[in-house]
Order: sequence, then structure tokens, then C-alpha cells
Amino acid sequence: PSKDNPYKHKMNLTVRKDGLANCLTVGGKYTRKYLDIYGNIKDLTVTEAEALQTVPNGYTDVPGVSETQKFKMLGNGWTVDVITHFFKWMKYEFERKESYITLDS
Repeated sequence: PSKDNPYKHKMNLTVRKDGLANCLTVGGKYTRKYLDIYGNIKDLTVTEAEALQTVPNGYTDVPGVSETQKFKMLGNGWTVDVITHFFKWMKYEFERKESYITLDS
């Protein structure tokens, strides 16, 4: 902790017992740190963030884009597999409802 900001280096990581991961956040008082399965505090890499968002490795490798901006892009995006699941459900629902439509002549 610094004299100007006594909370600057304080971090509270909680180990969950349900096998799920906590939400990863960036900015403000939050960091890109996580607790690995061995209890070590690790920094999340851009490649790991890309994998969590289910986009290909190197997806954010754009010339002139900083690492911070890459994390922001990934954090502001949607997880590809979640969107895929939504669209599959929507397709199923549309086809199911379409089967009930009849045209009378």
C-alpha cells in the first residue's frame, strides 16, 4: 500500500467451493488476477481471456491495439458459445412454431 492510496495493492480473492469461476473484471479496484487450482495468484493473459470468450487465439491481435484495449474488447463482447446456444434455441423454437401454422385455401 502506498501513502497516497492505502488500498492500492490490496486484493481479495475468494475460492469458490462449487467448482465455478468468479466473474473476471477489469478497471477500477479490480485486476485481471485469478487463483489457480494450486492456490497461486496468477495474471490473466490475453490468450486466456480469448479462450474464456471462446474466440480463436490471436483474435485480438490487431496492430496498434494495446493489451488493455484487448482486454476491454474481450470484456465488452459476448461469449461465442453462449450466442451459438441462443441461436440454436431460437431456430428450434421458430421451427416448432412454424409446424403449427396452417394455410387454409
